[in-house]
Amino acid sequence: MSDPLGVAVIGYGYWSPKLIRNIIADPGFKLVAICEKDSSRHERIRGENPGAEVVQEYKELFARADIQAVIIATIPSSHFRIAKQALENGRHVLVEKPLTLDPIEAELLVRIAKEHKLTLMIDHTYLYAPAIRALREQVRSGTLGTIYSLESTRVNLGLFQRDTNVVWDLAPHDVSILLSLFDERPAYVSVVGSKTVVHPKQERAQASVAHIMLFYSTFVAHIDVSWISPVKIRQITVIGSERTALYDQLAPDQLTIMDQGVYPKQDGGESGPLFEYKTGESRTVELSQGGEDLASMLADFQSSVRTGAVPVSSATLGLDVVRILSAADRSLRSQGKKISIDFRSANRFMHAIRERYIRMRHSY
Repeated sequence: MSDPLGVAVIGYGYWSPKLIRNIIADPGFKLVAICEKDSSRHERIRGENPGAEVVQEYKELFARADIQAVIIATIPSSHFRIAKQALENGRHVLVEKPLTLDPIEAELLVRIAKEHKLTLMIDHTYLYAPAIRALREQVRSGTLGTIYSLESTRVNLGLFQRDTNVVWDLAPHDVSILLSLFDERPAYVSVVGSKTVVHPKQERAQASVAHIMLFYSTFVAHIDVSWISPVKIRQITVIGSERTALYDQLAPDQLTIMDQGVYPKQDGGESGPLFEYKTGESRTVELSQGGEDLASMLADFQSSVRTGAVPVSSATLGLDVVRILSAADRSLRSQGKKISIDFRSANRFMHAIRERYIRMRHSY
């Protein structure tokens, strides 16, 4: 058996304890250190993780031979800076979603990882849920027929973020799922939203509600996200010409196929109904019983590091998520203007200039 993969977790917030719990439970990993910039949290971190080494500066981790990979669980605005230094120091990187807040920065990270032959992966955990994998099979097998629309709702009394709005915080989940379902990428996006709750000490309020429309060649995907809904909903509905699939994360995590739909009525007269409705049976798809989704995601990261295989939640997928969210954010700030989504690589000359600028902006 191979030696355990030495990892360090950078950042200790809401998600980090869940990551650490799964790392410790996997004998293929060895948790070497936890890095947290706020030293006032160190005592609590040691109490929650007995025996763990806790450090304050992430840069010192990159000089250690016992650390082969880092997991970045910090605020999104810091992802690029930390991931770039980790990759340039020869460390494999798993970063919380979204990869970055800028498509050019995300593209640079993908290029650096490729040049150094390192794994760069994003924690889009939902891609590892058995129900999402089953939904992907239903869509791609043609069981649902021609796709008419996709509706996704992700609302709750959420955690307001300091450096991102609700689009960057919640929509990565749904966008990553969308990209895994279809090979086609959306051409345009339109977003409307609002800043519903404003803290008096907050310099710039962030949008807390957003309605996202992603335009494909033959259908539209609609994503609702909210930090302020008193009702928690986590649902994705894919409506096809033959059947409809409903993914409900809370019921519990399950996928239902409904043999229902709307069809033009062949003998409909001028005064009669034009459409007829099919209300067939519904069935729940039997899902493979595996471990925790987060454990599956970490296992995929470990496998990619050891074998060089492309993970399910790949850097390329993460880059496309950032491209879509960036266009969505521009549309949100333009009161719903329809924005074209550019999936092309940046011009090499402009790429070099932007890289130099980014280095200066993020240098210490």
